[in-house]
Amino acid sequence: MQLLDPFTPPEVRCLIENFLAAYTDAVDAQDAQAAATLLSAAALHFKGDPPLHGEEDIGAFYASAFLDPSRTHHLITNLRTSLVGVDAEYTAIYQRWSVADPTNPVCEAIGRYAGRFTLTAAGPTWVEHRVITT
Repeated sequence: MQLLDPFTPPEVRCLIENFLAAYTDAVDAQDAQAAATLLSAAALHFKGDPPLHGEEDIGAFYASAFLDPSRTHHLITNLRTSLVGVDAEYTAIYQRWSVADPTNPVCEAIGRYAGRFTLTAAGPTWVEHRVITT
């Protein structure tokens, strides 16, 4: 594997921010296919469950999670990124807010995201995503 050259820390941060934004947009829109497509090459670790692999299994997981049609909005803060060889690793804090009643949003969950991308000349590949509740 050849590391993208040059790939600066600010570029890594921007890349990860954009992927996490696309992921939370898919989750908030309850678009299981979009979330599964983003994570198709990743191991998805959701809370304490065994990891899921592959677009089909990840899509089925999110489709079952989206049976409740409540509207949500995710916020991501405290993003930290680092380059480790050909990988870009990240951690972030997330909040999931119910906006079923836009005049009274309710925080439903606070936790952490952690994961890793492999950066090659072919582009970034999301290889691990962890959703950790606190």
